Amino acid sequence: MRLTVNGSDFEVDDRHASTPLLWVLRDVLGLNGTKFGCGAGFCAACTVLVDGQNQKSCQTQAGRTVGQEIVTVEGVSGPVADAVRDAWHRDNVVQCGYCQPGQTLAAIALLDSNASPDDATLGRWMNGNLCRCGTYQRIRSAVHDAATTLASGDRPAALIAPAAPEPPPLTDGPVLPSVSPAAKWHSCAWLYPNPPLNCSWPFWRSSERGKDRG
Repeated sequence: MRLTVNGSDFEVDDRHASTPLLWVLRDVLGLNGTKFGCGAGFCAACTVLVDGQNQKSCQTQAGRTVGQEIVTVEGVSGPVADAVRDAWHRDNVVQCGYCQPGQTLAAIALLDSNASPDDATLGRWMNGNLCRCGTYQRIRSAVHDAATTLASGDRPAALIAPAAPEPPPLTDGPVLPSVSPAAKWHSCAWLYPNPPLNCSWPFWRSSERGKDRG
């Protein structure tokens, strides 16, 4: 079967037709941004967009998405996605971050269908996306802020993750010499009177109970 994911077509073995889309995305296609949360459709951490609608991928058989456009958090783009990401960043929404791929995709689907949702509409729409860290007020605020950005016509710049920092060396001093196995064994034997269970010095022969210690 052929799946269209993030604008590209992928041939997937027909054996996966009844496999939850979540596992095809993660284990077959290597798109790990979609998260496993509960596996029962209760938390929506696994949310993806299927033809623009937010769906729980753990409850969606892969075969049922043939011919549809699947978008994951890795591939979502456009003005709405940029506004949501910018609002999430400005409002410091993320705590642990595990549910956020599903949260942001649900918010994008909402704003694609309703560019200016009232608070009640927002609450009903996002109600199925659980946040174990309890950042619901920040999520609510960020969705409203994203709607304001879209209404103003502003186009925030796409967020780009900074490069990983190169940590400096812990010390500029000389490198300490390595400790010989014999020294390690003697330290161990000093700490443990019966070293067969605690040390690995090769000259130790447990049958001789420490007579030969090298």
